[in-house]
Amino acid sequence: MTLPALPEESFQRVLCVVAHPDDMEYGTSAAVARWTAGGIEVGYLLLTRGEAGMPNPPEETARLRVAEQQAACAVVGVEHLTVLEHPDGVLVYGLDLRRDICREIRRFKPDVVLGTGYEVETPYGFDQADHRAAGLATLDAVRDAGNRWVFPEQVDDEDLQPHSVRWFLVPGLAGSGATHGVEVTGGTSRAADDGRTYGDLGTIVAVLTLTSAALQTFTAWLQARQAKHLGRTEPQPEPSGQGYTLELRSDGTVVITLPPLGGTDGERSGDPALSIQELRVQLERLFGP
Repeated sequence: MTLPALPEESFQRVLCVVAHPDDMEYGTSAAVARWTAGGIEVGYLLLTRGEAGMPNPPEETARLRVAEQQAACAVVGVEHLTVLEHPDGVLVYGLDLRRDICREIRRFKPDVVLGTGYEVETPYGFDQADHRAAGLATLDAVRDAGNRWVFPEQVDDEDLQPHSVRWFLVPGLAGSGATHGVEVTGGTSRAADDGRTYGDLGTIVAVLTLTSAALQTFTAWLQARQAKHLGRTEPQPEPSGQGYTLELRSDGTVVITLPPLGGTDGERSGDPALSIQELRVQLERLFGP
């Protein structure tokens, strides 16, 4: 199934609103890399610091996950990152959340806002509560931002003018409600801060800190995990276009990249090889104290 392309040639500034650090890296960051490579300014608004996402003490987890998000932003060319401190795991839809998202829309002035879904059931299963709250609040905040009489204190006291968004995007899968697509395999490259070029961008799944001594063990686990999701009993080399890459950078950061979901015909070709939560839990088991 081939989807029509988004009219991204008209995009100038995109604001992505998500609940947690790493939510963008479940696939959408591949589109972001394409957009920034084409000169589109992209900003991220994270509603929480993700402090409830690991067994570590919350403040330690928040520092780790925000640092990971900063590193992931650098990979895909995002320079504008705002992280709020709403409570992770118990994010509440309501006026406070709408107000904060509205404020960022009026401040950043995007012509495109990218949110998350707000349905209970998704192609991946039942969605997490924070994602649903964030998605619905973002949808409402897009309308709020253009109305001078909604949260008027932002106009009167903070000198933020009403702003009307032209496009509202929600990530999806071909065959599961998606209406448009972004081509991210081939023809897309951008210069990284270290002078290298990233071409044929797939889905950037995670940017993690990992020592070279741990990389071999982690690679073996990742191969076994992907083999399981692809229905194999033993790990084996991935066919062309279906594998992942692991890059250990000089600063100890590992960039893990997977191809986009879907086969050559655009249909979904199986479950994601892994999730960032699985990565984090497995790293904790393998290399934690």
